[in-house]
Amino acid sequence: MSEGRITNLDPLPVGTELLLKEKKPKKLLAKTGSETVMVMILGMLAILTGLILVIRRRSEA
Repeated sequence: MSEGRITNLDPLPVGTELLLKEKKPKKLLAKTGSETVMVMILGMLAILTGLILVIRRRSEA
């Protein structure tokens, strides 16, 4: 039994195989084409917003 933990589980018989699911890393990239297009559009909007802010600040100075 593991130290520092209180468990009420019965011990497993010797030779018991434990089937553990492998944790697959989550994909950070879009899975479908429509998601890819959406990410591209949002990125372009962010860039345009930044450019507009820079142009406004330069014209004020």
